[in-house]
Amino acid sequence: MTGARLLRDIIAVQGNGVDADAEVSGLFRLYGSYNAIIEANIEDLRDLAEISDFSADLAGMLSRIARYIYREKARRVARISDYRAAGEYFKMLYLGERNEIMYLLSLGLQGEIINTEIVQEGTVDETNFHVRRILERALQMEAAAIVLSHNHPGGTARISYGDYQCTSILSHAAYDNEIVLIDHIVIADGKAHSMARWGEMPEQREPGGMLGGLWRNWCDRDEL
Repeated sequence: MTGARLLRDIIAVQGNGVDADAEVSGLFRLYGSYNAIIEANIEDLRDLAEISDFSADLAGMLSRIARYIYREKARRVARISDYRAAGEYFKMLYLGERNEIMYLLSLGLQGEIINTEIVQEGTVDETNFHVRRILERALQMEAAAIVLSHNHPGGTARISYGDYQCTSILSHAAYDNEIVLIDHIVIADGKAHSMARWGEMPEQREPGGMLGGLWRNWCDRDEL
């Protein structure tokens, strides 16, 4: 079932005479996608003349329910071994998130999840990137590899020059401490962009042993 159909069916059943088709059409016309609707601020929705308070409250309720379900689902993930799995994992964590935040995912030699945590909040660029704090947390977790991720609320999943610069700074600092920054994933509008998959990571020397297997298999690097 699509997000549009879900909204329409719930409004039709509980909307007390509200025109479900018109409400859903209005929401998608204004926000463009289901993800954008459930990420919208409920007060902003209530201020829209085209949308009833009922539909605004419903979107807010669905956002809370979806975030709870997907965060619980993410909590059960034990291992991540490629960029696709990492993208799906972070999409679950970012669902409904309206503020820009950055996650650090610490992994073991075979991609087992050691820890996932928010390491920075607010707009990030090379001037306010807390590389020392991030590296300290990775060392405390005894991570063999790390994945960085941040979101672009209301934007696109394309990386910026600042994204690349931050990735490069952390990659070199991690390498000096025998940790591999394996990927940086940007999330926007329910989509994930893997810098490793698209050959946008800073040049890295292939690690040895089991970590080398994870590094190679992450995105079929031999094909890049």
